[in-house]
Amino acid sequence: MALTQLQVRNVCLYGQNGQCRFLDQDMMDYTKFICRKKSHEKKIINEEVDAFLKECKEKNINPNTTGEPIGDNCKGYLPLQVLPQGYDVDKKS
Repeated sequence: MALTQLQVRNVCLYGQNGQCRFLDQDMMDYTKFICRKKSHEKKIINEEVDAFLKECKEKNINPNTTGEPIGDNCKGYLPLQVLPQGYDVDKKS
């Protein structure tokens, strides 16, 4: 199940810095999304974004206008395939 569609739409694709850097498509089903924040890939993703931000600063480019996913929009979720995770309309909190 991965992330709920509400989580993707209202949190992962929306935030202070736009799309979350940890959002990724499921390799088996491209209509589903997973969070990579609590995976072993987190360090690599952070290093790539840090290098991108450094390059933008050197070239005097606003990184928010590039369309690159640089946000860090939530606490993160384990990349599970069987349990829907994230913001859900049925939960009131």
